[in-house]
This record gives sequence, C-alpha cells and structure tokens, in this order.
Amino acid sequence: MSVNLLGCLAIGLLLTLWTEGSPPAWWVRPLVAVGFVGGFTTFSALAVEGVRLVDAGSPGVAMSYVVASVVVGLLIVRASSVAMRWWLFANRGGA
Repeated sequence: MSVNLLGCLAIGLLLTLWTEGSPPAWWVRPLVAVGFVGGFTTFSALAVEGVRLVDAGSPGVAMSYVVASVVVGLLIVRASSVAMRWWLFANRGGA
C-alpha cells in the first residue's frame, strides 16, 4: 500500500508541475507517469493483496484495504496537486 500511495504523491506533484509550471518535452509525461510511476505502482499488487486477504478468510479486511487504498490515494493526489500549485504560485512571486 505504501508504494502505491507514494506513487500517488509523485503523480500529483509531477503532473501538476508539468501542467501548471514548466512542461517537459512531449514524451516525458507519458514516459514518467505511465511508464515509471505506473510500473512502480501496480494495480496487480492491490488485487493480489485483496485476493490473499479473502483467501485468508478476511473479506472485510480485504474490502477495507482496497477501498482505503483508492480513497487515500485519490486524497494524496489531490493534496499533492494543491501543494504543488501553492508552491508554484509562491515561487512566482504571487504570495
């Protein structure tokens, strides 16, 4: 879970930096976001952990794990995006 959440942090920071700040070459965003971060964080890891918990007789824990991963991940993407926008604004002399 921590790897997936760290990837959410990276996606929020990097994609906001590249859309609101200085954009890299056209090929960098998909390479990093889909290639590197997508390879670092995997849906299959989330699915495998969920299945293992169900197989271990803990379907409630499995559901909680999956829901918490998605919800917390989205919150981290949003928070890191807001933080990057704030940082960019502050460093442009706007604050």
